[in-house]
Amino acid sequence: MNENELVLEDKIAKPGPLEISRSVSFNKELLDRIKKFTDSKGYSRSELVRFAVIKVLEANGF
Repeated sequence: MNENELVLEDKIAKPGPLEISRSVSFNKELLDRIKKFTDSKGYSRSELVRFAVIKVLEANGF
C-alpha cells in the first residue's frame, strides 16, 4: 500500500466474479482532505468512503 491508497475493510466479502477490490487509490490532495475530515469528526475512513459510494449509487438510481 502506498501513501495514496486507502484500504477498505469489507466485512461481507463474497469471493467470485462480482468481488469488488478492497483498495481505492486517491490523489494525495483528496486523501489529505479525507484524512482531515475523518480525524476531526472521528469517523472511520472506510465507513466514509462506503457511505459516499452508497449515496452516489442511490442518486443515480442504483
